[in-house]
Amino acid sequence: MKQRLGIAQALLGNPELLILDEPTNGLYPSGIIEMRELIKSFPEKYGITVLISSHILSEIELIATHVGIINKGKLLFQGTMDDLRAKQKAEIQLEVEPRADAEAYFNEIGLRFKGDQHFLYLDANLQPFKLNRELIMNGFEVNQLMVKKHSLEEIFLSMTSGKEEIL
Repeated sequence: MKQRLGIAQALLGNPELLILDEPTNGLYPSGIIEMRELIKSFPEKYGITVLISSHILSEIELIATHVGIINKGKLLFQGTMDDLRAKQKAEIQLEVEPRADAEAYFNEIGLRFKGDQHFLYLDANLQPFKLNRELIMNGFEVNQLMVKKHSLEEIFLSMTSGKEEIL
């Protein structure tokens, strides 16, 4: 109720700009959804620009149309969510059996990949349906194959760590 009351107070003056700090903090899941929809309605319904400061990037990803990423006082990115997503490097996430044989097969045909405990990751420029067909025709069991785009949180961590591996 405090969050709602604070926003109601801020709206009394009919502002052009509304600055919110962690507007969904402390709300129940249903309250978060209501608050998110309310905030998203302000620009269109009332012509209000909303600036949100938050460390809950998954929430920002669901609300924002534009983002700014700041690290140590330096603006690293400013633009639309679509522009930020376009900069990211998507990957094919693959779970295949037997994994060691698949890795050997990829090395043999010169296909670059990386892996973690669970998955192999390949360049998303490959056509997933062709990769799937190729693996199956060569006797591999494909348990999972999907194009994985990175979340705002993953992009933020990559940009602020200085590695920018996924961008």
